[in-house]
Amino acid sequence: MANVDHPNGLMLYGTGYCAWYDKDSTSSNILYVGDPVVRETDGNVVRATAGATNYVLGPVMALQDSSGRPVRTLGAAAEGKVLVCDDPNAQFIIQGDGSTGPCADGDEGANVDLVIGTGSTTEYQSAAEFAENSAGTGNTLQLRIVKLWDGIYSGQVNAWGAHARVVVRINLHQHRYTTGV
Repeated sequence: MANVDHPNGLMLYGTGYCAWYDKDSTSSNILYVGDPVVRETDGNVVRATAGATNYVLGPVMALQDSSGRPVRTLGAAAEGKVLVCDDPNAQFIIQGDGSTGPCADGDEGANVDLVIGTGSTTEYQSAAEFAENSAGTGNTLQLRIVKLWDGIYSGQVNAWGAHARVVVRINLHQHRYTTGV
């Protein structure tokens, strides 16, 4: 059967260190759990963009408004706190975008780029995926495929192909890259 097409962003696989970061009101995007973020020069985080040479700090794990209350999203103009799994060695589960050239067994160890979508306002989850057709050896791609996730999602056994869920680590990580922000 075909894999279920239901993006959730980056979900922690195993364990990883997390830290709280500030989000200021100058961001132009709503943040959802699972969204990959980057740290700006002022120390605040914003949602990452897709494409080569865009370094990633990690995914959003939790959100708080400016009063410290837990919230499901942080609006574009909202200030708050963002819990980010910023561990450069952490691994995550992410779904492929179903683009031409779906994931295959030979893609383990390949690097891929993110696809950033608008999160779900009903499920309060990120819509980030990886670009299946970007799989390659280039060191400027954002994620590295570690393996196929060996789980069941929405009653379907995960398999190689369109919308496969894979275990990745961040290839272009802001804590690993030698140039500062």
